[in-house]
Amino acid sequence: MRRAFMTADIVRFGNRCRFFFQQFNPGGQPFYFHLLLIHLLTEIFQHSALIRIKHLHLDQPIFHKSLLEGSTKPESGPARNVTGANVWKKVSKVRKPGMLCGMKILFTGDMVGSAGRQIFQRITERLRAENRIDLVIANAENAAGGRGPSPEIVEALFVAGAAALTLGDHAWDDRNLAPLLGTEPRLVRPANFPPAAAGRGMTTIETDEGPICIISLIGRVFMDPADCPFRTADRLIGMAQAKTILIDFHAEATSEKIALGRYLDGRITALVGTHTHVQTSDEAILPKGTAYITDLGMTGPKDSVIGREVEPVIQKFITGMPQKFDTADKDPALEGVILDIDIKTGKARSIERIRERA
Repeated sequence: MRRAFMTADIVRFGNRCRFFFQQFNPGGQPFYFHLLLIHLLTEIFQHSALIRIKHLHLDQPIFHKSLLEGSTKPESGPARNVTGANVWKKVSKVRKPGMLCGMKILFTGDMVGSAGRQIFQRITERLRAENRIDLVIANAENAAGGRGPSPEIVEALFVAGAAALTLGDHAWDDRNLAPLLGTEPRLVRPANFPPAAAGRGMTTIETDEGPICIISLIGRVFMDPADCPFRTADRLIGMAQAKTILIDFHAEATSEKIALGRYLDGRITALVGTHTHVQTSDEAILPKGTAYITDLGMTGPKDSVIGREVEPVIQKFITGMPQKFDTADKDPALEGVILDIDIKTGKARSIERIRERA
């Protein structure tokens, strides 16, 4: 099919160039013919690249159907286990020789429930097909019905194309996740948890352009006790084996997030805040070059109170009585940022805040 498209388009290109040659070069000057021949070959090359980009989404992995519908167990049958590095390699193949070593990284906000998982899969597929992103990192904090993810959901998100997943204060909701945290390098929990906690707080993923270091930290203001995120960041930045360093700061207080962003400005590539489920509009490149946003927002149901059904939350505030906070599922959206990064230097070129619906 693709070859047929290519043949037809080459014929159209040839006819167009022959028309120009006859109209504007009736004398048949060889110099102009050479220019038109170069133009024809250039268009053929560019169009072949566009065809590869257009069909790239056919190679992208998908969720298990059962996990899309809300089950925590994948359906039987073989699953395609595509790592984040492999996903990036697929995209890097369509880059033209001589292009700058830039990479567009989508970093998504707290994923909430099955609605969040579904919209994550749909939007990331679409953004890849449109060639708007090269790599995906997601905060999977509330991916299992508003609670921390199960091992099955973690695996499904990797199969869906996430290069790495970050966590927060719900990391231990599923007791079965602790062993996976100890063995899965793409799954990162806050680094300033107690030293004896399972898992890792920093990881490095390899791409065709170079390594990317991802660090997870948790705040201390209005949160459970944790080690100092400022000192922990100092220590881990000194250990990083990559120029590109991305930090997910899972914190409640905006002041704490802003302060840490300013403290690390110029020393890391980007700091993105998570946890509140409410996207802020303060995305910026800080004075010394670090990309920053106070909160990425939520990947989940917008017709909700930060991901939960509206009425029980209202009743809780009015009556003070216990309520069951079921996860909502209406009007799902993906929120986050797209970071344009020079991987060779570790510098952020731009930060774009996004909110995408199906």
